[in-house]
Amino acid sequence: MHTSVVWLALAGLVPQAEATPTWMNDYFQARRNGAAQKKPLAVFLAPGQGGWKKLSEEGALGDGAKKLLADRYVCVYLDTTTEQGRKLAKDFEIDGGVGLVISDRTGKFQAFRHEGTLPGADLRAYLERHADPDRVTTTTETDTSSRTSSYPSTSGTYAPAFQGWSQPSYGYVPSFSRGGGGC
Repeated sequence: MHTSVVWLALAGLVPQAEATPTWMNDYFQARRNGAAQKKPLAVFLAPGQGGWKKLSEEGALGDGAKKLLADRYVCVYLDTTTEQGRKLAKDFEIDGGVGLVISDRTGKFQAFRHEGTLPGADLRAYLERHADPDRVTTTTETDTSSRTSSYPSTSGTYAPAFQGWSQPSYGYVPSFSRGGGGC
């Protein structure tokens, strides 16, 4: 009996393996994987190697965000210093080179779009919200609180979700106007 109590106590001391998202850099393959797995895509756009860390204002993804990404998303990292990354950032209308786009579970609609960095707690909250299997996307949620603009504030507003795709020479990518988007 004492042996099993000791083992249980020691098991609590053994560090658990850290959740590590698997990052794809092929957006088109990621879309196919997401559809097959019925998981939303989390598309991180940023410059340089390991650039997904740059989306968080803290400079690294928190453990909660990493676990959500690893368990409930198909994760895509697009390096905006590459030609393909720049093309896709332009199609996603991420002009500043750093942003996040989350699709719904079908891969047909853009559920969330943000340009710029996010506080770690906000990033985790958005990931949690859009990973909910019961969530139905009818609009694109945006967070513009971290952006500077000369236009009136639109923080917390919603725009119609994008429902169409274009096919440029380098494959299927989102094509949308201001106020909506596709992932």
